[in-house]
Amino acid sequence: MRRRGVLAAGAGVASALSLAGCTLDADAGGEPTPDLLRFRPAAFEPGGLVPERFTCEAEDGSGISPPFAVESLPSPTEAVGLVVEFPNDVGSTFTHWVLWNVPPDVERIPADIPAEPTLPSLGGARQGRNGTGRVGYVGLCPPTTGQPEEYWFTLYALRCELDVPPGAGRDAFDEAVETATLASRRLTARFGRSLPDREGTPTRTPLS
Repeated sequence: MRRRGVLAAGAGVASALSLAGCTLDADAGGEPTPDLLRFRPAAFEPGGLVPERFTCEAEDGSGISPPFAVESLPSPTEAVGLVVEFPNDVGSTFTHWVLWNVPPDVERIPADIPAEPTLPSLGGARQGRNGTGRVGYVGLCPPTTGQPEEYWFTLYALRCELDVPPGAGRDAFDEAVETATLASRRLTARFGRSLPDREGTPTRTPLS
């Protein structure tokens, strides 16, 4: 898999937007202001440690998706996308979650989103396949190094709903979002798995 970076805010060209399912509004006004895009994790601090319940160290061994608060969006946002990924996988970026077509009036993406391609409870939002090939969120699970690893949480303000089928892979999302993005913002947080003790049992002390 290729390494993926944050997409810059931009208008794109009309033909590309048409392919993405967007239409340009001549009365939409000037360029969007990326600074108006603000969001935060609702269960941990940006730059802080991710709780175990959102990781493979959870009691069920898989973890649930974390909640996010969407605080403001630039105009004219018509949909929201979200990607959670691990940038330090060997030679690639591992996708933990890809979510799109969240309605712009949704102020909170709740925790424990079900692993379903289409989410009626979230205004018909869609989920794609994570790095394991399954639909939905998969818990953070870095190598057992004894050191916390950085994870990326990127929110996209989209000028239109993406014409990407539910359950699609990350490449399809990336292709569509490239021309549909008004603005994007990335936050980071960390999680690490402790090295086993001498008896082979992982220590449970949170890494910092």
